[in-house]
Amino acid sequence: MSEPKGYKVFYADLVTASKEFAAQGRAYKALMPEAGPACPRGGDNVIDKMLAVTLQALGEMHTVLAEAMSSHSWKLQNVHDKYLEVEAKTTTELGIMTDLVNSQAPVN
Repeated sequence: MSEPKGYKVFYADLVTASKEFAAQGRAYKALMPEAGPACPRGGDNVIDKMLAVTLQALGEMHTVLAEAMSSHSWKLQNVHDKYLEVEAKTTTELGIMTDLVNSQAPVN
């Protein structure tokens, strides 16, 4: 017998992925200070300033990437919750419809 066409939702996998994205986002964020790595002196004020700005931008991009990973965690959890909500609602509605159909008098 072949598998029915459509989608199968693995609720536990969505929760596991959500938790993993959250953990990895926190771990990645902890790798670098928000202001970027410490700035070494280059021996010239112009070089020092350019290096400081570049490293600060690197730190900001690092923070944005870590926050994006955490954001995906929330999105996966939301998908999990919505799938459960819709499945419960659909199951309830189908049960009501089945009860209505079964309670009808036979048509002659």
